[in-house]
Amino acid sequence: MARRHLHIMLMSLFLTHSTQAQPEHQLELAIQPASKLWLEGTSTMHEYTAKTTLIRGSAVVDSIAYAEGKGGQSTFLRNVEITIPVNTLSSGDEKLDENMYDALKGDDHESITYRMSNASVVYAVGDSATLTTVGTLSVGGKEKEVEMTVTLLKHEDGVLRIKGYTDLLMTDFDIDPPTFMFVLTTDNKVKISFDLLLQSQTEVHK
Repeated sequence: MARRHLHIMLMSLFLTHSTQAQPEHQLELAIQPASKLWLEGTSTMHEYTAKTTLIRGSAVVDSIAYAEGKGGQSTFLRNVEITIPVNTLSSGDEKLDENMYDALKGDDHESITYRMSNASVVYAVGDSATLTTVGTLSVGGKEKEVEMTVTLLKHEDGVLRIKGYTDLLMTDFDIDPPTFMFVLTTDNKVKISFDLLLQSQTEVHK
């Protein structure tokens, strides 16, 4: 009888371990060429905008929730990683772009990077949701934790759209607001907005 009980206990432990060890299905979505990011600021002379469509990166979502369109569940968005080459940001003003590139320390730090570490659902309905996210933004070699609100929308063709914005101070990243000929001085505060389109590439296991 004792041997039978021992056998049952061992089987129970094995089944519990096997269940816990099952890989958690995830889906990797790659950023598509139609995505864009832009920053807006002001100066002593005028407002300015610099934008780029060259954005590399991906997002990892729960594959089951993604297939069922449940973007509102708390585990839907698992990870986001973005890389933006500094020299692709363009305002249409060559001098301003040169000053911006120097201010962002583009020679030493060629890319701006972002990695999301946490996301929590604020509101959800159907295939759309609003989330509060926390991630690490690296600009000019300086890292800072950034919290922002983003919206998700899953299109009928399976494309996931992520939109959002955040206000930043250049000095938080040890960046001196660009100046030009002692006449134009840019404000310390800038607004960064993004509109990302992502599409399924490969299914991965965590």
